[in-house]
Amino acid sequence: MRILTFFLLFLLLLNNTAYANIKVESKVTSVTIYSDRAKVTRTATVNIKEGEQKIIFNNLPALLIPESLQVKGKSKANVKFGAVISKQIISSELTSEREKELNNQLEKFKDQIKSIKAEKKALKSQEEFIHNLSRQANLRANEDIAEINLKPEQWSSAAKTIYNEISSISKSIIQQEIKEREINNKIQATINELNRMRTGSKSTYEVTIPLESSANTNLEIKLSYQIRNVNWYPLYDARLNTKNGKMNLSQFGAVKQTTGEDWNNTGII
Repeated sequence: MRILTFFLLFLLLLNNTAYANIKVESKVTSVTIYSDRAKVTRTATVNIKEGEQKIIFNNLPALLIPESLQVKGKSKANVKFGAVISKQIISSELTSEREKELNNQLEKFKDQIKSIKAEKKALKSQEEFIHNLSRQANLRANEDIAEINLKPEQWSSAAKTIYNEISSISKSIIQQEIKEREINNKIQATINELNRMRTGSKSTYEVTIPLESSANTNLEIKLSYQIRNVNWYPLYDARLNTKNGKMNLSQFGAVKQTTGEDWNNTGII
């Protein structure tokens, strides 16, 4: 009897731990803008089982106000929510896929700079070699002009050849320097963008919602919170009808936010 009881308890514990913590993927479904902050609502749909478990929202913005957290849900079963728990998470991972992409671009730009520097070095060596040939020819001519005995047209042709070679190499060096300058500008722009994104560490919030369900069910859960670094200002569009002299004035609102969240294709109020 004791063995059977222990076995049943073991199965119960195993069953509970199998779905005790459920991490959900959520998306921003509505935003309400106030004068100095905004209310954001995230929605997730998850299958839950009968009994107690926890729903976890992770990677939430670091600027959210923990005291403003609220949760609502909709399901066919009777679901009771417990107290919402928030925890700040700090990690040294890259803040986004864009940051990884920028780092890869930066490495490619640096490799291109190395290639350009190698090309410039080869061109300058070639240029120096031709200069040396020219200087040696001049020294030999000065030492014993009779032995060389080059005709004027031969000297002219040799001088023209040297000039053309040096001119071509100089133009190639200038082109490489232009490429180097352009890539250095791209490197600096990439570094500036990285500096704006990177803080040395990534700070996010993790929100845990304990709940108890009367049956296995599909739950639509909405998590709302207020967040800082948001403002808006009015914009006006005036259009005059020159035929009847009437003017239509329309008012819009421009929203500016640096919360780190993507509010594209979101209903903003």
